[in-house]
Amino acid sequence: MSEAQPAAGKVLYVDDEEALAGLAVRVLERAGYAAETYTAPEAALTAFSADPGAYALVMTDHNMPGMSGLDLAIKLHEIRSEVPVLLFSGYVNDEIRAQAVVLGIKAILDKPTPMTELVAAVRTHILT
Repeated sequence: MSEAQPAAGKVLYVDDEEALAGLAVRVLERAGYAAETYTAPEAALTAFSADPGAYALVMTDHNMPGMSGLDLAIKLHEIRSEVPVLLFSGYVNDEIRAQAVVLGIKAILDKPTPMTELVAAVRTHILT
């Protein structure tokens, strides 16, 4: 894929670990996706709210201060129900998995996620 069009390929990546967020965005951009990252879920929600049609996919960590990835997914889907959300976490139990299914989370990735797996998940679930 060459350069992605923002409306067709922009990925919103949310992780409170700044180093991982920066690495993920660089990898996604090298794979041809426009990517935007936030280390605070509230800031990501504000950006999404300002232009919900600009994002083709959201990837979010689950365990973050202030708002979990599942809580963020709920708020994103209240704004734009069809946006695909991928969740990643270093610890996912059966309760989190069950909540993710109910919320329509497209995939749960283990953290740390190999960058090749991250790109493959984007390719599989991104809206084009």
